[in-house]
Amino acid sequence: MRETLATQQRVTATLQRRDGRAVHVRKATRPEPHHQKISEILALPPNPGGTHRVLVQRVVLDAPQRHTALHKSGAIHAENSP
Repeated sequence: MRETLATQQRVTATLQRRDGRAVHVRKATRPEPHHQKISEILALPPNPGGTHRVLVQRVVLDAPQRHTALHKSGAIHAENSP
């Protein structure tokens, strides 16, 4: 059952606004008939997680702050890291 339900995914769309902020919208894909049947039997909502919208404020970082943020996130790696 876990493998069957795993085919229904959650996706995030990021929309850039003219004012520099971004809107992130996250929701589940449409359930296929076999997903719907399992959801009905288990009394689960057909759209797991619902829809979430987040407005992200624009943050301007100078080069050292950007480098530190990218390094902490794992987006870049130090050459001599342990």
